[in-house]
Amino acid sequence: RNSIKYLQPLNIYIKSHFSISSLVDDFNYLEHDVPFSDYAVIEPDYEALLDVRSMRRLSKILKMGVFSALRCLKKINSNELDGIITGTGLGCTADTLAFLENMISREEHLLTPTAFIQSTHNTLSGTLGIMLKNHGYNMTWSQRYFSFYKALEDGISRIRQNSGQQYLIVGADEMPGKVESIIDGMSECGDQVWTEGAASFIISKNGQVGDIQIIDASIKKTDGLKLDKYNTQNTFLVNANPNLENSITSLSGINISRLLGNIFVNDAIALAFACKLFVEIKFDFNYNRVVCFGGDATNTSIIIIQKQQ
Repeated sequence: RNSIKYLQPLNIYIKSHFSISSLVDDFNYLEHDVPFSDYAVIEPDYEALLDVRSMRRLSKILKMGVFSALRCLKKINSNELDGIITGTGLGCTADTLAFLENMISREEHLLTPTAFIQSTHNTLSGTLGIMLKNHGYNMTWSQRYFSFYKALEDGISRIRQNSGQQYLIVGADEMPGKVESIIDGMSECGDQVWTEGAASFIISKNGQVGDIQIIDASIKKTDGLKLDKYNTQNTFLVNANPNLENSITSLSGINISRLLGNIFVNDAIALAFACKLFVEIKFDFNYNRVVCFGGDATNTSIIIIQKQQ
């Protein structure tokens, strides 16, 4: 196959990862003919990590984001973070909807503040900061299909600039039924299945054998992107950009976009899936490197990882 010259490795390592999505827990979907009829998120047992009383106050995006983050921290058995960075395309849509409905029903009088307070896009990062008692860098990125990518890029940049050694990166979005029905009624949104999910990662400056190393992260124009140049002998492709589906079918990879529906953090789910290929595989996986594609019709995000030897 072709060969590609990669940039100097970033020397950034993924110490742990966890995702919540519509993908099943085993890897049967690597067989391209496996049918999927719905995109329902496979939710974990939240009570395993979250207090039952606290859960009542958390919307779905907060439960997914917080749970996935706590699972990551539990894997490394440490809460030492230099910052928390989240990416979300839509933010807390359930609380936004609740606040608007409350405003209408009460005719803008005597509104309860809780839904408004929890409706902002940075609610997840703020909640994590409070729960983890972390007083470090706390940032939220919201840029549609590149929300998680920008959060990851921010964490990578800060580590490379010696502004910390370890960061929690979270991508999450929710899609309440009422919001989905509103979107379905908007012709300009097209005929898409809107879904939800979350994925969290601990990235660090320090790596060891067995860790997953981030080789490169970039954004390129979708039009004319030559995927075959990434199709090297030891590379597997994970595509979460529906605009690239036709281009990847003949290559060594899989389209998970068709399994996830439309979600602004598809790239986060794709990266978590790629990490699972290295550490949780249940089949013969003979690839040393995985390239993850996300983004939209205009631009494609590309994240390249490999297993640290």
